[in-house]
Amino acid sequence: MVDLRHESVDARLFHYTKERFSDPVTDRTYWTDVEFTDPLLVNPVTGVPNGICRWRAEWRFSLADADKLVIVNEARTYRAHGSSDLANQLFVEYTNWNLVQQRELIWTPLEA
Repeated sequence: MVDLRHESVDARLFHYTKERFSDPVTDRTYWTDVEFTDPLLVNPVTGVPNGICRWRAEWRFSLADADKLVIVNEARTYRAHGSSDLANQLFVEYTNWNLVQQRELIWTPLEA
């Protein structure tokens, strides 16, 4: 069973990107279980340079379907400098097995 470290019945994964997609999200796209609102904090999780990510896609699905929907990749520690609440937080990287349709996503602009 995929461990998404959530206690609710729904799993929530996030994808950070420069632009909002109009097409379905392709298979093998990277997701994380860490939710950010500041685009400057996204870099250590996504590897995308600071300031590039402007949108967050949230994908919710039933934990019962997790094994059919996502692949668990590596777990890493968030490397934040200073007194960030996120310093040393563990996050897991996931990829989706299949296309994720737009109707399954909640898009949120990141605060600049």
